[in-house]
Amino acid sequence: MKSPIVPRTLLACAVLSAFVSVSRSAVVTTPAEWDANVTGYYGANYIPLKTPGTLPDSDTYAWNGYHWISAYLALAQSTGSSTYMAKAKEMIDYMISKRDDIRFASTTMTPEYWSAPTYYLYYNGVPAKGWRRIINGKSHVSPLIDGRICESIILWCELARKGFPQYEGAIAGYLPKVRETLDMHMDAFLEVPASPTVPTGNIYTPTHAAWSFKYWQDESVSHPDPDPVTWSGFVPVNHDCTFARAMIGYNHLTGTTHYQDQVQQVVNYFLNSLDPAQPTKAVWMYSPLDGGVNLGKWEDVDHATVTLSLIEEAYRVGGYGITSAHIQRLVQTFHGFYNNSTKGVTYLINGTGSAEVDTWAHASIGAKSWLWLSQFDSTILDKVRAAYNQYFGDNSGSIMMCGWANLIYWESVEAGTAAIDDDSIGAPGGSDRPLYTDTVNLLKWPYVSNATWSEPTSGGYEGSKHSVINYTVSNYQWSFLQFSFSPAENATAWDALRLAYKTTGSAVFSLSLSDGTNTMTATLPAQGTYALRTLDWSDFANQAAVNKSALTSMRIIANGVASASGQISFDDVKFVEVAPSARILYTDAVSLIKWPSASNGTLTEPTSGGYEGSKHKVLSYSITNSQWSIAQHGFYPVEDAAAWSGLSLAYKTTGPAVFTVTLSDGTNTMTGSLPAQSSYAPRTLNWSDFTNQAAVNKSAITTIRIIANGVASGTGTVSFDDIMFVD
Repeated sequence: MKSPIVPRTLLACAVLSAFVSVSRSAVVTTPAEWDANVTGYYGANYIPLKTPGTLPDSDTYAWNGYHWISAYLALAQSTGSSTYMAKAKEMIDYMISKRDDIRFASTTMTPEYWSAPTYYLYYNGVPAKGWRRIINGKSHVSPLIDGRICESIILWCELARKGFPQYEGAIAGYLPKVRETLDMHMDAFLEVPASPTVPTGNIYTPTHAAWSFKYWQDESVSHPDPDPVTWSGFVPVNHDCTFARAMIGYNHLTGTTHYQDQVQQVVNYFLNSLDPAQPTKAVWMYSPLDGGVNLGKWEDVDHATVTLSLIEEAYRVGGYGITSAHIQRLVQTFHGFYNNSTKGVTYLINGTGSAEVDTWAHASIGAKSWLWLSQFDSTILDKVRAAYNQYFGDNSGSIMMCGWANLIYWESVEAGTAAIDDDSIGAPGGSDRPLYTDTVNLLKWPYVSNATWSEPTSGGYEGSKHSVINYTVSNYQWSFLQFSFSPAENATAWDALRLAYKTTGSAVFSLSLSDGTNTMTATLPAQGTYALRTLDWSDFANQAAVNKSALTSMRIIANGVASASGQISFDDVKFVEVAPSARILYTDAVSLIKWPSASNGTLTEPTSGGYEGSKHKVLSYSITNSQWSIAQHGFYPVEDAAAWSGLSLAYKTTGPAVFTVTLSDGTNTMTGSLPAQSSYAPRTLNWSDFTNQAAVNKSAITTIRIIANGVASGTGTVSFDDIMFVD
């Protein structure tokens, strides 16, 4: 088996920019200083890649380009300024204009691909929907480079969706381009054998079913037809992870599960790669299934940043098997390779290798992936700051400029001044969006009418700081306090506003949210002591007319009386999710039950006659010799049912069989009875209705079965629909 085609030394082959002697800040602590450094090194109107007219052939898009975009995103989050988003967008537009199929749409592409999706080798000269890299005169299109570029585009889209609604049109244009590139490579995404050959000296434990990319065929082999062909071993962990980070982001931005299975399989590849002999740290080998040039090589600190971008996002959104224990192990990994005395790092994540000073690997600790861990241990932020202050005050390289920008952002998070707080702060999945607490204040530019406003530093509901409005109403006037959101707040991921408040006086109180054109208003019933209240969007009048992706202001209002004076105090303001009453598993719109199979029967999915909507499942069973007829489906990734108290489904039956439903964690199975019923009706089975339920790990349900048995012989049907976990 050949080794991967790209030598390890070329995987991070970004070219550090030429050093120019100019006036600039040695240590960067503010966005203004960062801007001054860029101007000093490159000029006032510099746009990376675009200004020098850089082509992708030397990997500069995947590495330098990625770092510059990451830097602009960090500064946009820190300041809320769309200027940084606009510069990153110029870079993205330029990169897309140089994608091979666009760049060579009307000109001849030379050299022809040496390694690429087989189609493009069979049809020589046809440009691919990706970005080539040229190594030793040979042109390649690879999952690593295309994944890295797509990831940078996705990261921009995610931040634009969170805080810059003016870019929705750009997001809509980018996502189809990203999918074209991702889909082009999917035929090279292959299952890792359940018992793979692990070269002696490497570590890989195949606990989870995993998949990985291989490199596409090369021109040393003839191609009789364009069917997909690969030739390399499974690629290094970071190659898969950057590609999967683009996939997981695409899913979230489009509200789909299109790549969910593939993301899980890459996460599993990472989990299988962790060294079980170092349970307090998360360390893995660079390419654990490669017996060639990468034999025995641990992951290095730089390439780990590529891997962690996916792993941390998988933890944040939940459901992929990355736990807080894994995050704590990564924290210890950082402390293990960082030298407190020298402020340097080892080359490898396991704490070995020569110390890196003033190098790419050393500077990579300023990447978001490592600084992201500072929310769990703030000393990581301090250590990166110390290293940068000592070693990188006079370097114009993209990775250093990225590190300075990330430091500015995470220090603003720690100080509570970040304009757009990172969604990963707090519980995985992001259960709320703080707007006003002791540590976060996104309510800007207070403006009062017929009232006075103050912000006492004691007596708050949450912590000590809170807001107090002393209102005075006369002649049926309105008293109000208005705040602005800048940038606009995107509340579409949430379904309610929660705040704590207390009132005095006889006024009627309300709260309104506006998108600058339309306003939605909800009542705040009087309450004499501080208490939380959740206002669902359905509690707001006119809420359907308001663009919740671009909320610009919030008002607290006192009115409704001829004359009055009093006070309303508020605190702990957040956008929140309202806990769902069910986890939908199977309806017309959702299908999380996968890989249908039947035993002693046939399983079909008619598109009419369902209990909910039209689509439903039908098992036509045929029992002889007291056999079992079974309709089985799998969950992948596994379903976490621990937060629910039962299973609900609608079903109807014919024939003499006894019907049951089972749930399994892959080892143990729990079984609930489904009494015969001739017409479709829902039934809820509490966990207590299942036998053996205590032995089943409900946080990792892998399969569901509908079973017909209990008779010597018989035929009939069981139809089922509208399946969900419920409270």
